[in-house]
Amino acid sequence: MRAFRSALEANRNFWLVLTLAIIGYFTPQYSSRAATIVVTNLAKSGAGTLRTLLPTAKNGDVITFAVTGVITNMLTGGFTISNSISIVGPGPDLLTITGTNWYSGFQVNNGATSSISGLTFYRCTSAINNSANLTVSNCVFSGCYRGGGINNASNLTVSACTFTDCRGGYGSGGYFNGSENPPGTSAGSGANGGAIVNSGNMSARNCQFLNNTAGWGGDGTPGYVAIYLHQFTAGGNGGNGGSGGAVYDTGTMALTNCTFGGNTSGYGGSGGYGSSGFSTIYPPTQTYPGPGWNGGNAGNAGNGSAVWSATGARFVSCTFYNNSTGSGGNGGNGGDAIMPTPSYYQFNGGYAGNAGSGTLYCTGTCQLVACTFYNNNTGNGGSGGSGGAGVNYAGYMGSSGNMGNGANAGNGGSGGAIFGPRNSNTNFTLLNVLIAGNACSYAGSAGSAGARVVSATGPAGTNGLSAIDGTGPDLSGFFASRGHNFVSLGDGSTGFTNNVRSDIVGSGSAMDAMVNGLADNGGPVQTCALQPGSPAVDAGDDSLPGSPWYLATDARGYPRKSGAHVDIGAYELGQLSLPVVANVTMTPNGTLLSVTNTPGVTFEVLGTTDLTLPVAYWNFLGQMSEVSPGVFQWTDTSAGNYDSQFYLLQSP
Repeated sequence: MRAFRSALEANRNFWLVLTLAIIGYFTPQYSSRAATIVVTNLAKSGAGTLRTLLPTAKNGDVITFAVTGVITNMLTGGFTISNSISIVGPGPDLLTITGTNWYSGFQVNNGATSSISGLTFYRCTSAINNSANLTVSNCVFSGCYRGGGINNASNLTVSACTFTDCRGGYGSGGYFNGSENPPGTSAGSGANGGAIVNSGNMSARNCQFLNNTAGWGGDGTPGYVAIYLHQFTAGGNGGNGGSGGAVYDTGTMALTNCTFGGNTSGYGGSGGYGSSGFSTIYPPTQTYPGPGWNGGNAGNAGNGSAVWSATGARFVSCTFYNNSTGSGGNGGNGGDAIMPTPSYYQFNGGYAGNAGSGTLYCTGTCQLVACTFYNNNTGNGGSGGSGGAGVNYAGYMGSSGNMGNGANAGNGGSGGAIFGPRNSNTNFTLLNVLIAGNACSYAGSAGSAGARVVSATGPAGTNGLSAIDGTGPDLSGFFASRGHNFVSLGDGSTGFTNNVRSDIVGSGSAMDAMVNGLADNGGPVQTCALQPGSPAVDAGDDSLPGSPWYLATDARGYPRKSGAHVDIGAYELGQLSLPVVANVTMTPNGTLLSVTNTPGVTFEVLGTTDLTLPVAYWNFLGQMSEVSPGVFQWTDTSAGNYDSQFYLLQSP
């Protein structure tokens, strides 16, 4: 298996190099005055540093690096790019630019046509702010936050980049920047877009978005009561979670061969609990009882655990796996009242927040071609706050005040894979898309009414109302099928009918698509492999390799049509081409078996020293490694231990 993985990694490196070569070819050429500027110093400033050399670069110049390690940026604006230049790093594993959680990476000003490649951006606040024409390739964005990895307002091309553990800024709450906000303060909302915020024109190819999250809403601060000042405050409201765990798009966007795994939209913040009344002696001969107050309302979770798009986008051969929307916040409990005589102050619980919906959330135009959505889910609704109690803690024997009402619960998120338009829409189209094994979530619990003592004369409180569980575990909304889609459970959506337009659609109970989890199956990005026997195998649209899509390969770069027909989804299961011809060569390391066949095929090697044995009794010796596309090898290092050995190759 180690050899197999090494071969796959080598294949990935091949693609990265190929991508860079293409980008380099199309990089605009400038006059012969163009120069190569070499960074020789990792320091924050001074001779030979990026900070010093970058302002000297003119149109057409190329900045390279003769150093490896970490460059620390200590300026809020980042490294400013004002001219059309190329910044070519030695590779993301060799050179890192860090903002130490406080500073950004590059600011690309309007009017420039530039490219950045071969770098890692670590813990930057908006690693790249782009207001120009920018190409980014072979870069890693890791742990960037408070704006995510890239903020694009113009023209952006992203290729062979990885965005991991980036997040939007969290909303201010009870504690913000190390200090406590005043009692009853409502919290701020989390920022949208964990990795990329796009308001311009963006295209991405062969990129991975892993474990990114939009900002969480802050928690409201608790209420406060000061009897002698006659101050009674409700709990602060929680902030809403940010949308777009990986990408938040309000512009134009096209993504090809991209993978989204483990991303999350922002959680809603909790409401602060309301102030509770208390008795105090001020002056010492007089008692001042106080009422309770309302709990704060919670924030809603953000939508689109992977992508939120306002105007729509195009996705081709993209994979979405194990993404999850945030849960709604819990409402704050109402404060308890302490009243000597009946009174009708309100001290209700705060409303709960709703969960986020959709791994892909788009209510406008959207186009999906040959994509896979597997094992995604939505968060749960929050719980409503409980009403405050009308209890006489001060020791009065008279009646207590009215009881607080419990608050309503939050709704569960809908559309485990895709949340689409709420009415008939022919502009959200799906062609050759696999959607399976996704789930929607549950509503939260309603808040209970406050406790009431026997002697109370005020009106009794009421419990909060229940909420609605999420609907549409795979799809929620109105869609238009362009044919050859697999939807494991079509409930909660329209536009898909089993055996119409060659769609395969489950109803009532989900169908098993026989899909594996996200893994390195070769190529530049991770994918979800189809298992042999999957109903998606050979059920796709054979027109994909031709006009207008020209999809000759799947997301890994392997042949799109391997069997009798194209497969549904972003992954094409490699199938044998006959005949299978194997070559056996004796080497110093053992017996080498070599096979040339369809790229992506799996070959297992069986062996025996007794040819009379049935195949069921042959020994499993190992799995062949794909050393290059379509070329498979395996070495029997134990060949010298027996006089003769017979081999059999089998493919699932």
